[in-house]
Amino acid sequence: MSMEAKESLRDWSKENEIWDPKTWRIFLENDLVPFYKCAFSLNQLYETLKSDKICGKSSLTDIDDETLREKIRVVIYGGVKPNKDFNTPFAKFMYDNFGICAEDTSSFEESIKYYESWGDSIKVSVNTRSWIHLIPIEELVSKRWDLWENKASRLSS
Repeated sequence: MSMEAKESLRDWSKENEIWDPKTWRIFLENDLVPFYKCAFSLNQLYETLKSDKICGKSSLTDIDDETLREKIRVVIYGGVKPNKDFNTPFAKFMYDNFGICAEDTSSFEESIKYYESWGDSIKVSVNTRSWIHLIPIEELVSKRWDLWENKASRLSS
């Protein structure tokens, strides 16, 4: 780190009065808590998608709730048009970010082929090649609770 970077960090620290507990409270309320709320919501979505309610079924037709089944269809095949770019559909976003696919396929294109061939007979899978699988959200939430419990009493005074 260069001397200029150290000085700017020092200036930033002075400007933001990081020694003042009230400043940390503002940071936690305005920045950290909203971030963790989003991370927690994303994790809940991911856990729901991986659950026995969806991935635990032997096929999409075994999901009892028709509304849920329709949503899963959108997640797996939403926005796909024959002979079009496979990089833009909503289903591609869900595959890349949440790993949702048909039959635990190794690529989005393969997942689409399975769904086009087998329809609702496919087994819904969540593969480990997704973006969210790489983020230790549960660990982050756990650490946040530890931090919150340890620091909350100091911030409330």
